[in-house]
Amino acid sequence: MEVPRTPSSSRRLVARVLRQDRHKALNCQLILGNDVFEVRDYSAFGIGVHAEHDIHCKGSEKATLRVERLDILSIEVAKKRATRSDDGTSWVIGFEVLGDPLPVFRIQAAAAASEMLIDQHRSFLAARLPPLFVRRVYEMKNYLESLEERTNALVEEAELNSRQELHDFEGGVVDVVSTHLEKALEPLYEELAPILDGMPSTELQLAYEFFRGQLRHLIYQAPIANRMLRKPRGYAGDFEMMKSIYRNELMGTSLFAKCIQRYYASHPNARAVRNRAVFLSKQLTEALNARSHTDFRVLSVACGPAHELELLLEGRANLAGVSFGLLDQDLDALRDAQRNLTKVSRKFDRKLDLSFHHKAIKNVLKEGVPGPYDLIYSAGLFDYFSDAVAKAVTKRLLEALAPGGCLIIGNFTAKARNRTLMELALDWNLIYRTEVELRRLYSGMGGKLELAAEPEGINLFVVLHR
Repeated sequence: MEVPRTPSSSRRLVARVLRQDRHKALNCQLILGNDVFEVRDYSAFGIGVHAEHDIHCKGSEKATLRVERLDILSIEVAKKRATRSDDGTSWVIGFEVLGDPLPVFRIQAAAAASEMLIDQHRSFLAARLPPLFVRRVYEMKNYLESLEERTNALVEEAELNSRQELHDFEGGVVDVVSTHLEKALEPLYEELAPILDGMPSTELQLAYEFFRGQLRHLIYQAPIANRMLRKPRGYAGDFEMMKSIYRNELMGTSLFAKCIQRYYASHPNARAVRNRAVFLSKQLTEALNARSHTDFRVLSVACGPAHELELLLEGRANLAGVSFGLLDQDLDALRDAQRNLTKVSRKFDRKLDLSFHHKAIKNVLKEGVPGPYDLIYSAGLFDYFSDAVAKAVTKRLLEALAPGGCLIIGNFTAKARNRTLMELALDWNLIYRTEVELRRLYSGMGGKLELAAEPEGINLFVVLHR
């Protein structure tokens, strides 16, 4: 049977339809239920999004397409595929658009208008800010844009023959560029710190908006920085963020993005967080190995992923007769800690006696915690407390200590460039305290007071002995 030949004009038309040219998304999100996904690209018939995990959909789903906080389309989609990123830490989800095709030009027009208005707003902000601040931000933007282009060109020009060669090549570039970024950007943050300190609060907020707007397409390519700014769980330091800092993984959709990711994950602040877990693990090991009785109780307040207990399992601490209580207001954090610590316990064939307490700090203040505990510690919670709240929570925790027990409280201390990075770039606001301020705050609460610090000197620890 002879198959009819398609006229050449029809063949060209079919080819165009099948290709479904995709357009790179700009400031575009797909809203699916309670989840918000950054759109990677789109065509008239499909949408690709970035996701932290696979999405489980049954049949078609109602969704909203949003451009720069404006809902522009209500659509119906069906999941077609899901693929892991090269580093295995994120997903790209493809959706088919059901019903009418997407009005591509409308989306592009909305994105272009949005970007125009953003630029207009940035110009308005720049006119109201100190000229030196504006000049330094523009210099940083120009520098990073040039670095992005040249960094990504390295992998495009390299002759690589395997995934392993690509991984090794990227790792070498990331090591060098991320180290250079720390040396190049830290003096800038030090220079900006006194400018920001002298601004009134209304002008300070304009400065934050201007900085983040100018550098949004650059520094927030790093998944870790993007998550800190978005705060998907309501605050920057959630357990997923802590896990990302502990893992220090090579993540990003481009070589430049991976360099920015490593810069943030290797920053002194991030190193201090990792050092904090090591410090607490050592304190636990010393306390457990020196104890005079077997029935020893430990409580971690605002435990998060409890990475210090992973390190404890890897070491030589005497765990016989020791019980660990993990308290957190985030139920998902407790569930994650349970899964992970169970897996690590099996790996090292060491058992942890664990109990989990889903409790908000306001309830700790109201009810206290059921003791007695021989050792209570809190790694990063007190960074968010005013002096009055910090003293009130400390009083409650001391009440739960057994005679001779120990309470350890972690608190970040301020270093100009580190604080500026956290507040200006990442919208992560802490209450920083010096050694003098910590001694003044906790003296007179009973027992012996000692101060310690991790190697970076950024995370300080108050140690109170009852």
